[in-house]
Parts: sequence; C-alpha cells; structure tokens
Amino acid sequence: MEFILKKRYLCFPVKSGAPLCRTRLLLPGYHVHVDLELTDGQPDFWVYFDAYYDLGKGIQIVSESGSPLHAGDLAVLSDRPVGDELLYREERRPLYHFTTARGWINDPNGLVYKNGEYHMFYQLNSFGCRGFDKGWGHAKSKNLFDWEILPPALYADETGYAISGSALFDTDNRAGFGRDAWILAYSSRFGDAPERGQAQNIAYSTDGRTFHKYGKNPVIEDYACPDFRDPKVFWHEPSGHFVMAVTFGAVLRFYTSGNLKQWTMASELEADDFRSEGKIKECPELMEYQIEGEEGTRWVLTLSYTNDRRVQHIIGDFDGRTFTWDRETEPRYADYGKDYYAAVAWNPFGEMAGRKLYIGWMCYWEYALQCTNREGWMGAFTVPREHYLRRHGDGKLYIHQAPARELASLMQEGREIPRIMIPPEQNYKTGFYEACELSFTLKQENTRSGYTGFQLCYQSGEAIDFNIDFVNSILVVDRSRCGGQHLGEAYQEKLTVPVSNIAKMDIRLLIDKGCFELFIEDGLSCMAAICFPGVYTGNILFYNKCGEEYEVSKLAVRPIRRAQWKY
Repeated sequence: MEFILKKRYLCFPVKSGAPLCRTRLLLPGYHVHVDLELTDGQPDFWVYFDAYYDLGKGIQIVSESGSPLHAGDLAVLSDRPVGDELLYREERRPLYHFTTARGWINDPNGLVYKNGEYHMFYQLNSFGCRGFDKGWGHAKSKNLFDWEILPPALYADETGYAISGSALFDTDNRAGFGRDAWILAYSSRFGDAPERGQAQNIAYSTDGRTFHKYGKNPVIEDYACPDFRDPKVFWHEPSGHFVMAVTFGAVLRFYTSGNLKQWTMASELEADDFRSEGKIKECPELMEYQIEGEEGTRWVLTLSYTNDRRVQHIIGDFDGRTFTWDRETEPRYADYGKDYYAAVAWNPFGEMAGRKLYIGWMCYWEYALQCTNREGWMGAFTVPREHYLRRHGDGKLYIHQAPARELASLMQEGREIPRIMIPPEQNYKTGFYEACELSFTLKQENTRSGYTGFQLCYQSGEAIDFNIDFVNSILVVDRSRCGGQHLGEAYQEKLTVPVSNIAKMDIRLLIDKGCFELFIEDGLSCMAAICFPGVYTGNILFYNKCGEEYEVSKLAVRPIRRAQWKY
C-alpha cells in the first residue's frame, strides 16, 4: 500500500499478545522495520509513526509475515495520535519521572545540552510495549522534568536495531559533517539473528532533529564476541583525539580516532581488574571529576553489569588511552535497589561547564518483560542525579548523589514538623501525596536490641517497609507487600542499603506513582525501586520496636507538581 503522508501521525491498533506482524515502512531515503501486535478488534491502545519530518512525502507499507492482518489495511492517518485523550494522564503513569508517550523504553543514550535545552535520546520501540525493533527516541527540556517528545532520531532498519550509545558535538568538523554537527555513536544488532554479532556505528545531524546514518557504517567491527556494544565517545583534549570506551563481553575496550570514522584500539581493561566474576559489562561512562574542596581531579568509570543488573563506580585515572583503577578506593554501587540500570551522564563539556548529571533506566531486566501495561507505555527513568566527588575522613574518595537542582521548580508548599519523639512501642504517622518529597533525620542512640523504622502505608492496604538494622548498619527495604507478586522472587526479595552512621540518618525520599527513590547520608547511598500499590496516597508511619525512644527531626512533606508534556 502506497500513499502520501498528509497528516503527522500514522497510527496502528495493537493488542498485547497478538501475533506479530513484521512490517516495513518504506520512505524516501530510509526504511523503518517494525513488528506490530496488530488487531482488527478492540485495541488495547494505538501506536504511531511520527511523520513530522516526512509530511508530504510518499510512504509504502509492506507487511511481510507473522499475522494474517496487513498493517496498511488498519493504518489511520491523523493530525493527533489516535486515542490520545488520556495521554500522560493514565492511571499508572508516573507524574514527574520521565516516560515516553507511546511504546517501550529502556537505556538512556546520548545526553547533551545545547542552547539552554537538555536533549535526551533513549532506547525506544514506539510501536509496542516490548523491547523489539529498538531505535533512538528523542526528547528535550529546559528544566529536566517538563519534556517535549520529538520524533525518533534513529529507527531499526535493514542494518538492524540501533541500540545504546552516546552523543557529542563535533565542534571543529573533524568528521567532515559540518562544524558543530551532532554525532550519535551507537551499536547495531540484528534482532532476529543475534549470532551475527554487534558493531559500532555513527549518525550525524546539522540541525539536531533529522539524523542520517553514516554511509560507510560500521566504523568498528569485531564479531569474535556477540556482546560488543554501547560506545561512549568523547574528545580528550590533552591527547588531541576522540576516545571510545565500548564493552566487549567482560572486557572494556578503548579506541582512539582523529575523525570518528577510523578507529585504533588503544587498550583493554580486563574483567578481573576490579570485579573477579568477569560478567558482561554494559553502558560505560567515563568522566573527569573535580574533587570537592581540592585542586586535584580524578576520573570515574561507570559500568552496568549483566549478572546482577547493577551499576558500579570505579575511581581512577585516564591518560587518553588507558584507564588505571585507584586500588585504594573500592568500587562502589551507584544504587542499592534493583531498578537503576544503564546509568549515563549528560556530556559535561560546553554549556554544561563540567556539571555531572546522570540518569538511569528504572526497571530490572529479570522482570521488565513481565510488567505488562495496557496503557500504551512501558518503562521510566529515574530523576536526573547530580554527582559529586568528595574525600571522607578515612582519606578515600566517594561519589555523592542528589536529585537535580531543577526538581525544586516542581516543589509546592508543604508542611514541616521540627521534632517528634517516639517512645518504645509507639508510632507516629502523617500523610503523603501521590507525588512528593519526604525528608527527615532519624536519631537513635545506644540501641542493642529491637528495631525501628518507617513504612509507606498506602490507602489501598499495601505497604513498603524501611527497617533499620542497627547490628549490621543497614537499612532493609521490603516491598513484597506492595503488589508485584506476578514478578516473582526478584521483586519480592528484600533490598539492603549500607549506612555509615546508623545512629543519625539523613533521608530524602522521592515518591511518585509506581516508584520511589531514596537518598541517604547526603546521597552517599541511594536506591531506586518500582512498586505497584492500588492507590498512590497514604501515610508514612514511624514505628519504634526497641527499648528506647527515638527522634524524628526536620520532617518535611512537599508535594511535587505533575510534569508538563508536549508531543
């Protein structure tokens, strides 16, 4: 079927679990490969191809296999997405955590800041709520929370999926695509033939909107390992070349280039250098940090690991070719929940002026595919997190994290309670909103028996327990009574967060619909987690099951407004 794209949205009706219809959208200059769960009955939701950059052009829809239905017979051209009456107003959608308008998202990808706007690319299947046919979504924001969803930058096509990578500006036109050209470095893989391996590619744009895959891709090939992906590319000024950090199974490789097209391998970081189990690494991030209060700097390498799906920071040095781990500083988890993965940072150069700002995918692969969602969206990101490198009293360096300062622009007037004393066997409770920040300090001296803590008690009867283990100096988080039973043991398992000063804990707790984020001890330890209460409001209950009273001080409850979305 062929026709002219006279309206912006080419919409398709889908039903979760329907047979996949392999479909090709053939447009002038490029193709889009999708697998649609088509239905000719009542759809769960509608998905769409955003034709904003292709209005007035011809398109051919080809359905190849997998379903007796033909995508062209069911397609609807519309000025607005079909079924968008409740878009960004759905019952289960978070209010201020990033979600895309339609489809599945996972890893955040190229993150850059230009002309006062934050740009975020991300792994996207805009045609359904499963991780098929992934390309790069694109959104922009002036404050990191109110987002405009732009048409996708990259689609899956005959060269495969466009999976994770990074973005940068070629300020001196070293690649020949134009001064200040936008460059996306990404990996490609074939969804139906993963044994064909993965390769590294680039795409470019001169306007930051329409991107073109380089005609001589891939720029790096090595099919000896099936897990060769997630290029992080940046300019290293002291060495005068571009650097690519890219994972190769359990090894991290570093390549160098003068033009982003021809690359030479410079070094390899072996699996057992700082993590002996040698599991596959993903989503490398590498940046130079200023040490707070000192003149010196250190490089911080961030890696995601496939065995436990967690993110780790490794502090060391980088000379433009080789990363050297500082063995006096133990690698440390960036987050102690299960739902913080593939964390990467906004490019710190140019207008970012060295600011370290990360964001991560808020889900866990072992149950991500079981999180069925018939609202038409799947997956969310954490709030953007500021990172700081600080030296502690033990002489070692530690990363501290905090919600991005822009979150303050969403805060509304709340209430504060200066001091609450809770006697043994007594409780104290106060209400919380479906989107809010709770902050407080817990003080408990000389506890040798019993336990204290707090609970999020939802009005629907579910609860999340935060129990203070004084003996082991940890906070134990149990969300097993907050829905999610269909997700199995990975969701039911208790989570633990180390605490250096268990007698006095400063806590920030961000609550949103279906998720929360915890920051302890000025962000020395953090936790992101999804949850499934039936109702999103309730009470925070402080309880005391030990022999001494304990103090809750500086308790503040601040509502957070709904983020504004444009598409």
